[in-house]
Amino acid sequence: MKKTRNIHSIAGVISTMALLLFACTAQTDEELPTPFPTAIVPETTIYTVQRGTVTRVLDARGRVSPVRQQELFFRVNGIVNEVFVSRGDYVHQGEVLARLEEPERLMAEVAVARLRKLQAQQNLEQLHLQAPIQAAEAELALVESEIALEEARSQRARLDLSGFVDPLVLENARAELALAEQALENTQQVYDSLASRPEQDPERAMALKQLLDARTKRNRAQGLLNAYTGTPSQDDIRLAEATLNLAKARYDEALQRWEQLKDGPDAYQIQLAEAALSEADSRLAIAERNLDNNELRAPFAGEILVVAISPSSQVVAFRPVITIADPSELEISFIPSLDEMQHLGIGQTVSVYLSNQPQSPKQGVIRRLPSTAITQLSGADSDDQSARVILESEDVSLSMGEVVRVVVHLEQRENVLWLPPRAIRTFQGFDYVMIQDGDIQRRVDVTLGLKSDDRVEILEGLSAGQPVIGP
Repeated sequence: MKKTRNIHSIAGVISTMALLLFACTAQTDEELPTPFPTAIVPETTIYTVQRGTVTRVLDARGRVSPVRQQELFFRVNGIVNEVFVSRGDYVHQGEVLARLEEPERLMAEVAVARLRKLQAQQNLEQLHLQAPIQAAEAELALVESEIALEEARSQRARLDLSGFVDPLVLENARAELALAEQALENTQQVYDSLASRPEQDPERAMALKQLLDARTKRNRAQGLLNAYTGTPSQDDIRLAEATLNLAKARYDEALQRWEQLKDGPDAYQIQLAEAALSEADSRLAIAERNLDNNELRAPFAGEILVVAISPSSQVVAFRPVITIADPSELEISFIPSLDEMQHLGIGQTVSVYLSNQPQSPKQGVIRRLPSTAITQLSGADSDDQSARVILESEDVSLSMGEVVRVVVHLEQRENVLWLPPRAIRTFQGFDYVMIQDGDIQRRVDVTLGLKSDDRVEILEGLSAGQPVIGP
């Protein structure tokens, strides 16, 4: 086989040499002009301006994400004492995930603060419970001071009338005393018959008041008679005046006390007790917050995705160290651009292509969008700048972290002029196309509208059916 190929090759070379010799011989007979190479005409693509529909589509890479996911952090700087979880662990709500140093001291401070708050609460409750008793005691003290004041007044008045009494007045005083003693005896009998009843019994209370009034009248009558029948000394008068002044002071004090307690507990004492309780409550809140800041607890039941700390490691306040997610509720997340955000809305329909079913899109709706476009423009930090999509079908099996394709029809315009994007040229920020005008190519500026991957809307500059020369 190789020999045959060699023979054919030799024959071809001999034929070529013969043709060259013949050409040289022919040129000796007649001189031919020097040939020029044919110019290579570049191929050009002609595009035709068409009328139709231009649709802008968002085609993004998404991921299956948990509905609830949270980055956890300590609120204070410190050194990690214990870490109780690892990546992939499932934890319950409120479970302690990590703890800083010195937990025993903080727990003791919380216990002391709780005890002080309990004591303050009991003091306040005791004031309310003792208020009726204190009011009754104040009323009794007021009545007794009033009786003492009346007796002191009568005693002082009797001293002024001594030695200047008409016999008839003296006789009348004795009669008044007899009547007052009889009235006192009668009211005493009535009260004695009711004394076994409870103190709150209305009849017993009325009998007690009548007894005290009768005693006061008897004492006045006795004092008046004594004053009529005696001659006071200067010391007696001074003593009576001092007794009267003391009785007035005690009555005023008893009246003020009664005014404070008749409608409830002493307002000033209540304010003091409430202030003490408020202070104890604040101290307890601070102690509990310090303990909470020393511990990291699960805000909800879920799976631990990230653990970025270990015992003896240094932590910085508010810097995430553990990430937790709830795997029972999953959705699709993707990050739109700022321009795409302007065309997205809550409840908008979305097509989701799962990795294991790339030809069978699943329908979903946008549940949540990133904070705001203003936030992105200002460069402000945001916890999550992704859009969230929930699938309409509940029987779709999703795996956390699975990569998916998200397609959203952002904008559509019908019956508009359009060209392929490759037909458009740009120079110094101006868009234009080249058209054939006779034997020359002419530039035509165009105004563009909606753009998609394969079509660009032409707003001004061209008409339907017009040919455009491609670059």
